Amino acid sequence: ALFHPAVTLVPRRLFQADALPVYFRLLLPEGNYHYAFDALPELDCYLVYAVEPQVLELTRTFFPGLPVQHLATA
Repeated sequence: ALFHPAVTLVPRRLFQADALPVYFRLLLPEGNYHYAFDALPELDCYLVYAVEPQVLELTRTFFPGLPVQHLATA
């Protein structure tokens, strides 16, 4: 599981999987990020997070084949 501070909650009724970068437009400086999300059905929302590609690559190197998710939803 990844821990990264660039995270936000999006209510299910407003969530759009193809708009992940839009959720961070005002929260993060310009850059290259990998965006992902995890469902939180108990809260009826999604945890959307942004990770630098280097962090994601390092995680996949040490844990090949395992699904990547945020530590808050692991």
